[in-house]
Amino acid sequence: MYIPNKTDAETWIASPNLAQKQLLAKSPRTWMGVSQMDILAREGIQYAELLKNAGVEVELKVYPGSTHSILALDGKTSAICGIISRSCADNYLG
Repeated sequence: MYIPNKTDAETWIASPNLAQKQLLAKSPRTWMGVSQMDILAREGIQYAELLKNAGVEVELKVYPGSTHSILALDGKTSAICGIISRSCADNYLG
């Protein structure tokens, strides 16, 4: 892991999935985009569930077949064209 001190690696600062429910409950309404093929996809989906269980309004969008580089590819392929602008418009311009 990238955190050399094992004690630090076991805190919510290293991973939000380790945060206590009362801390997660203070989070704002959340939109999450997860790349299905990302090595961290399961952790992202788990985090969304933890937030929901803490009472936070969460919208989770999983992009099938996509990899960690999805945002770098925004606008480069038809499958993810406009991902950033669509998510912003859907969630903030209503």
